[in-house]
Amino acid sequence: MKITNYREMPQASREIARFDIELENLGITLHEWRIVRKKAGGWFLSAPNYMIEVEGTKRWLPYVSFNEKRKEEFFTKLNELVAAIMEAEGVKSS
Repeated sequence: MKITNYREMPQASREIARFDIELENLGITLHEWRIVRKKAGGWFLSAPNYMIEVEGTKRWLPYVSFNEKRKEEFFTKLNELVAAIMEAEGVKSS
């Protein structure tokens, strides 16, 4: 797994950056992941998603889903990669 196409967003935005994830062993690229600032400081990862409206209520659903074991493995590795890039780029999360 590696991060490609890393792009920082304007500092006034809640988004810190957007990037793609290459899964070389599968020949797959997952596009448009986001690093988002938390209101209380820090950051979280946001997978690509889409909005639906049901009975006047908006819901955001992910384009990609994982089983629980793979989700934990995937996000642990992804968080490590993102933290390293942000540190190398000197990006502040708050």
